[in-house]
Amino acid sequence: MRSLRDEEEFEENLSSDVSSQCERISFGDARILPRQKLLPFESPRYSENESQVEAQNEDDGLDKWPPDFEIAEDHKIMNLAVTHDVEEIQNDPEVSNDKIYCKCCGRIQKKYVSMLPLNCDILDLDFLGIGFPLYYHLKLFTISCFVFIFIVAGLPCFIINLNQDGRREWDPNSSYIVSTSIGNFGNDPDSYAKSIIILQICLNIVCIMFIFISSIFMRDYQNCMIREFDEKNITPSDFGIMISNIPKHKKEHQVRQWIKDHFENDAEIVTVNYCYDITSLVKITRKLTTLQNVYVYLVAYQKRMLEEERMELIPRGNKQIPQSSKVCLCISKPYPSKEICEEEIKKAEAEQDREINFMKLRADYQSFCGKGFVIFNNQSEARQIVKQFQTSLFQRALNFVVHNILGKKTSNIIKRSWDHNLLYVERAPEPGDIYWENLGVSTKKRLKKILWTYFIAAICLAIAFGLNYGIRKIKKIINTQGKEGTLDDYIIRSLSIVGSLVVAAINTILGRVIRALTSYEKHETYTKYHISVSFKLTIAMFINTVIIPLIVNFGRANWFDSGSLMVDIFYISITISFISPFSYLLDPMYLMRLWKIRIEKRKGYDSKLTQRQANKLFQGPPLDMAQRYSSTMLLFCIAVFYVFPLPIISLISLLGAIFQYFLEKFLLLRRHSIPEPISAPICIVFSNMVPFFCLLYGSSLYMFSAALSEGKEKSGIVALGLTILAILIPFRKILDSCKKEAYRSDTYHYKEEALHFPTDYERTNPTTAKVGQIKHLRRRQAAGLERGIDIEEYKQERSIEGVLHYGR
Repeated sequence: MRSLRDEEEFEENLSSDVSSQCERISFGDARILPRQKLLPFESPRYSENESQVEAQNEDDGLDKWPPDFEIAEDHKIMNLAVTHDVEEIQNDPEVSNDKIYCKCCGRIQKKYVSMLPLNCDILDLDFLGIGFPLYYHLKLFTISCFVFIFIVAGLPCFIINLNQDGRREWDPNSSYIVSTSIGNFGNDPDSYAKSIIILQICLNIVCIMFIFISSIFMRDYQNCMIREFDEKNITPSDFGIMISNIPKHKKEHQVRQWIKDHFENDAEIVTVNYCYDITSLVKITRKLTTLQNVYVYLVAYQKRMLEEERMELIPRGNKQIPQSSKVCLCISKPYPSKEICEEEIKKAEAEQDREINFMKLRADYQSFCGKGFVIFNNQSEARQIVKQFQTSLFQRALNFVVHNILGKKTSNIIKRSWDHNLLYVERAPEPGDIYWENLGVSTKKRLKKILWTYFIAAICLAIAFGLNYGIRKIKKIINTQGKEGTLDDYIIRSLSIVGSLVVAAINTILGRVIRALTSYEKHETYTKYHISVSFKLTIAMFINTVIIPLIVNFGRANWFDSGSLMVDIFYISITISFISPFSYLLDPMYLMRLWKIRIEKRKGYDSKLTQRQANKLFQGPPLDMAQRYSSTMLLFCIAVFYVFPLPIISLISLLGAIFQYFLEKFLLLRRHSIPEPISAPICIVFSNMVPFFCLLYGSSLYMFSAALSEGKEKSGIVALGLTILAILIPFRKILDSCKKEAYRSDTYHYKEEALHFPTDYERTNPTTAKVGQIKHLRRRQAAGLERGIDIEEYKQERSIEGVLHYGR
């Protein structure tokens, strides 16, 4: 379902061998796409009759070779961020579903899609999810802030600093970059208590107020975007809530009664959908599916070799193992033999049988993970319940300490307590956004994994500190012996450039490490996973890029000498603004993929790729939205923290933000495969962080002004005090209380709208998928929307078949 699931596979010797070579092959009815339109029937098992495998291969044509590279090219276009009118296509009686959807990926065929122009409006991207227009709106907000900072503070302060002549007081070999910084006033603390310095501080305070006030309007506009998107797109989450920590012995009807007891109005609840722990069964099912994919590839390879050699039987002792596939340079992935694969499949099937029998023996309350989705018929009822019970992460931690550790009960705890369990309510995520196998993971286990991620990130940052400190020491030694204009001076500058490249390299490593480790944290939804990655990555990159250079160059004496903090930050800002985006554009892995495509095209008929593998090869790389958010926030942090001592950084950040905006938009529309839908919460999280960047800005003004004047200049404390006061005063709540809530009225009802939803919680939940699908078809029959469908009788019980289907 998600790329995150694939990261958990291949734990043993066979599991990592061929994942990049063999895409998932679902068996039986499950291979038809889109998946949400299917009933999850009994999963077929591996059969020793190879003719069944060959028949499947001939049916879909995805495992034939040599591949048709024109089909692969079309596949690439289909998987870009393209638009199409599905309703118009489906209403055409001359077009069948087989001709609309690709058998490989379920995307709309190339002839029915159109590419968006590069200059399209950001609102045109809402078909990818509201998260994309919100992200580009946040990018435009940062650009507008950089424009204001450059005009109001950056340019005037740059001119003022440039007209001074005190940089050599710090160091005779001081860089020309220092002449553009505030350090050009010289080394005398009294120079930083002058009125001209106070003027610079005041200009930056104006910028802080602009960022803070404009962030309020920015978030208000984003809320309008979200409401307009919700008006156009009615989804199951509009009517649902998610309840966590439900007592395991409570039944669905008891949850209904608990909600009615705590709700002022008589809420009409349509359904309560319980979630069960399916982690183990899903894990072994995916392992089995992967082994089956490998086996299909080995069978197809054997058949091809027999045809090429014109043999009827394989010579004894010749296992016909395909050649190892090279991953990178000398690193390769060996294939197992067919006999080993058969043995591993039998072991996996036996393990799957044991897990199925264990699940059948367990009672419902033993498998129930304490989470459930409650669906109301009216949207207002869901909103009111969330508003009444929703708590922040800080409040949850506080409630845990008060209730579980101190054993006390406050009115807030009593209100949400049920049989000594603290219930937590939040708006339900979209059904397709949920990792159902992760709902059974306990908070304690997830917290341990999160702490482990931070620990590994801290080790990476410690290494970064060591490298930066070593470079600083080398520059210091060279500077004590060198003269301006000599070779030593150029070596020092070169080391500053090397230091900036080290920072960029560590940021790249942090991105890969944090993403890999976060996948083991087992987050409940795709959105929460991305929020976790981007938040941790933003903090880690901020420490690596902003804080570590400041610590390495500790003390005002190290800020403006040759190879100083200002020189390092100048080159770091250029690297973050331009070189890192260029490395994103000229991604080595993507260039290697283009080179491999060229080689395979030259091979022609001799290409050993299957059509499935060729489609995968031609398809664009996935989009890492967590990295994009982190890079945007990092550039903002560098600008606001160092714009006072080094005003030219406002211009660098402005040009870098504009460059990144157009580059990312180009790559989204022309290179990346169509990304998974991104919802609003991830953008809301980072938009709400903007006021804290104002605090960072104020802290910078106070720290640099106080240190340079040795405490004589007090204007910086005013900037810090104003930002703290602005954050503490709940301006947004005050403004929201003055406005009427702009929610749509209850003109839409779940019972009516659910007939047209492509999926819902019952149909997406693996344990209720079969029951939910049949219920949905019966409702559509009753409404006259479906005719001639013979629906089998079903029981109100958990469906093992649904879990197996989900695992594949």
